[in-house]
Amino acid sequence: MRRRPWPILVLSFIQVFAPVVSLCYSAWMAKISPILLFNGLVKYGSVQNNLEIFGLPVIAALSIFAMKRWSYAIFLAIMFWNAYQNFFTWKETQDVFGIASLAAVQIMNLGLVTYFLIPAVRLGYFDSRLRWWESSPRFDVKIGASAKVHGSTYPCKILDISEGGFFVEFSSSKKIAQFKHIEIQFRFLNLVVSAPGHAVHARQEGEKKGYARGFGCQFGNLNTKTKAKIKKLSRALQLLGFEPKLTDNRLTWKSDFKHWVRGVFSSGKGLVPNIPTHHSTDVVFRTVKKGTHTSHYRRAA
Repeated sequence: MRRRPWPILVLSFIQVFAPVVSLCYSAWMAKISPILLFNGLVKYGSVQNNLEIFGLPVIAALSIFAMKRWSYAIFLAIMFWNAYQNFFTWKETQDVFGIASLAAVQIMNLGLVTYFLIPAVRLGYFDSRLRWWESSPRFDVKIGASAKVHGSTYPCKILDISEGGFFVEFSSSKKIAQFKHIEIQFRFLNLVVSAPGHAVHARQEGEKKGYARGFGCQFGNLNTKTKAKIKKLSRALQLLGFEPKLTDNRLTWKSDFKHWVRGVFSSGKGLVPNIPTHHSTDVVFRTVKKGTHTSHYRRAA
């Protein structure tokens, strides 16, 4: 799925329309028309005040949607500024807005800030490897290669590849002990690539425990020349008619959204983004049956 998590999209949407809700609520409490209040703000309100009312929520929405380290800080800063401004606005309008109104608004702001402090939410902003929607296209291929692991070189085939990683399978006669580091070498057209990598999962098919034939790997620290070659390879595959495969492209956004809503109301599942937690510098292996692996690095069935 190439979309951001639904909770992030929904919260961004809510922030965009927060000024409208706030305007309508203020007009209702003051017993005047929302349009009259809006016109008054535009005509008599200061530029700074109007930017705070209508501009900051939009910036907050964009910050939530961006899911970057910098946007996380901007969003939290806006929330704390809103809490500060809400208190002083309430002091000046206590005859219209009671203490209950202030408490309700501050509790909602606190709840939103607390939500973004949850590790599963925060990780998506601070670890770019967890943003699957930014992943480069992955292609099914069959490229002959050689892999150096455990100090020995073995013949193998690359079964899928992207700018971020690859899935490699060794011959049926080779049962390779699970490894952490790999040096892959292959040639495609006139491109000769030699690159380091590390395994993130292993596909076992009934072999001896601790051994496997297929490994999903991420590229390691690549020099500029090797990065350029892999980018050129990706472009070449697209030009040759290879169709990128997506992590989960079976559902339309409407069907996916309905599925998410049902999960939220039936079991609460989906309130927090389902961010993978296995992306780390330490290798993590999964034992799976052939044809059932559903990892981002899986071979297509």
